[in-house]
Amino acid sequence: MKYLRPVIAIVVVMAAIASVFWYVMDSNAGGLPDGFATENGRLEANQIDIATKTPGRIA
Repeated sequence: MKYLRPVIAIVVVMAAIASVFWYVMDSNAGGLPDGFATENGRLEANQIDIATKTPGRIA
């Protein structure tokens, strides 16, 4: 009976570690679809004005 609490604590800790490991592995398994990429970095863009030759609206 005196060894029951440490055993339960070890089982709970091991279950928590297994859950975190499963979550991390499952979240990385999906990946991105073909044609997409992921990176860290900085994106810079130039502003471009676009205009049409004739005014009007598309119906």
